Order: sequence, then C-alpha cells, then structure tokens
Amino acid sequence: MYEEDFEDKVEESGEPPAWMLTFADLVSLLICFFVLLYAMKTVDESIWKKISGSFAGALNYSQKFKEVSPNSESGIEAERILRSDSMEYIESILVTKFDKEGLLDKVHFRRHEEDNSLHVTIPAKHMYIDESAEITDEGKVILTFIIETVQYINDSLEVANYTKADPHGFAIQSSMLRSMAIRDYILRKGADKKIKVFGFGSAKYDELKDIMLEEELEEKTVKLEFIIRNKV
Repeated sequence: MYEEDFEDKVEESGEPPAWMLTFADLVSLLICFFVLLYAMKTVDESIWKKISGSFAGALNYSQKFKEVSPNSESGIEAERILRSDSMEYIESILVTKFDKEGLLDKVHFRRHEEDNSLHVTIPAKHMYIDESAEITDEGKVILTFIIETVQYINDSLEVANYTKADPHGFAIQSSMLRSMAIRDYILRKGADKKIKVFGFGSAKYDELKDIMLEEELEEKTVKLEFIIRNKV
C-alpha cells in the first residue's frame, strides 16, 4: 500500500525514476574514465611542440607591439627597384641566375640611362655551333634564363647579331638568320612577346679588325645582343 502510494507520488511529481539517475551517473563516469584513459596515452613530442609553438603568444593580448614608422628614403628606393620597368631590377635578376649556374663570365651587361634600356651581350661562340645558326646547349640555357626574366614584364625585346667578315659577302644574311633562329626559339618556348630582329653583319668586326688580335676581335665583335627597352 505504501509502495503504491509512493509510486503515485513520483508519477504526480514528474521526476524520473531513481534507476535512470543512477544509469546517467554511470554513463558519465564511464565517459570520464575513457577520456582520462585516452589522455594518459603516450604523447608524440614532435607534434605537441608544433601545436604548442603555434599557439605561443597567440592569446597574449597584453603584449605590446612595436610601432614601425616608414622610412621615406628606403621606401622610395624599394619602389624604384621593384618596378617592373627598372632595368637595374631586371639586370639583378639575370646576374643572379647566370652566377648561380656559373655562366656569368660569358654574359655582359650594359645599362643605357638615356633610353632606359638594358643590353645583354653573349659572344657567338657560346651561342652557335661553328658558323651556323644552330643554337648550342649552353646557348639554350642562357636563352631560357632571359626568357624567364622578360616574359612577364612590360618591356620590348630586340635581338641583334654581329658576325665576322664573310668572303662571299653574306655576313648580313648570316647575322639575320641567327637573329631569326633566336626569335623562333624564344617563341617556341611560349614567350608571348613581340621581338624585333636585326642583322648587322660584320660592321663592328670590320671596324676593329686592324687594332685587335683575332681571338679578342671575335670575342668583342662576333656576338648576340639582346636589347630590353622600357615601354613608355
């Protein structure tokens, strides 16, 4: 009689049966137990260091940050160097590339301030096989560096070749064929640029042949020249 009255009172009060509360407590304890058990497993020290390092100082809002004021002089210099039309900037990239591959001694640079142009000169012996217009493997490496550097900048590109005197009078034709071979190679590599080609024959060779030894004469006058001009 008493039990029936007690059950009726529980149902009237709307409270859950005692066994459900005990079961809920048991489940909670089991969850805590397994969480603690998992937490006690061996920690991968390398992963923990990465995690702790990534959060180091992230929540430290009391940290005072140093205010950096812009330097007007260095700011102007940085802007000048980083402009895509800066010949000094382009030259610095090319020098770095050639120096890294041990080719810097085979390439000569001249900047012309009056028309903001950069002249890159390579002796023909490094670029062509014998007297032909066929490009050497070394020449292809040099061309690749130049293509990679000028492909995405807003500058025009000119290619000029100079040859030594030809007994049959074909010096100009030979120099033009070489310039066209260089242009075609650059375009085949995917460079989307308009390239002007020139063939100056033996003009420089003839001018200096009486005052230079043959080896030096060819080094200085038989050459390939790239002219990178700033588009105004």
